[in-house]
Amino acid sequence: MVPYTYLIGWSQYKQYYYGVRYAKNCHPNELWTKYKTSSTYVKSTYKLYGEPDIVQIRKTFLTAQDAMRWEHKVLRRIKAVYKEIWINKTDNAAIDFYTSKRITEPGRAAAMKATTGKTYEQIYGAEKATILKSHRGTASRRRWEDNNLRERMSAKPNDTTNYKKAAERRWQDPLKKEAAALRMKQIWAERRKQNPLSTFPH
Repeated sequence: MVPYTYLIGWSQYKQYYYGVRYAKNCHPNELWTKYKTSSTYVKSTYKLYGEPDIVQIRKTFLTAQDAMRWEHKVLRRIKAVYKEIWINKTDNAAIDFYTSKRITEPGRAAAMKATTGKTYEQIYGAEKATILKSHRGTASRRRWEDNNLRERMSAKPNDTTNYKKAAERRWQDPLKKEAAALRMKQIWAERRKQNPLSTFPH
């Protein structure tokens, strides 16, 4: 295993992503061949713009922890979450740097679990949340000003059969249906706590 950090970019569109790879048996040679990052934002950008013209290994490490710490340090240094050119939506890492404790579940899944269902204010605080929302709105408006991009994003697939089948399979699973229903109850319960006078459904 050779953990590493990397840079993916579309210079024509000024869109960049800085990431880390520390999976078992990972190696820098796999970048953008066998491994095209785990970021859904990179995958979406790839679908929109095609192959990136920047694919770089920025640094290699002896341990996964060192790699994750370095990624976190770089993202905070360049203030990626505040700048439109960066696809990165967070500078959080898979390690809690405030307590220096490893998150109990491996990798990014744990970080996602820790933030799922929470508002920006709960995660970042009111001041930073305001800034992040402002930047997201600006980035969204800028993208939609691109007529070609807007047409591609608005276009519907010719064949939606697979989407329909996938949806049917999801809702045929009683465990998934039960989990989804429970999750919605939790969301509405939390919102009622925050705003008792609201007309959220009970």
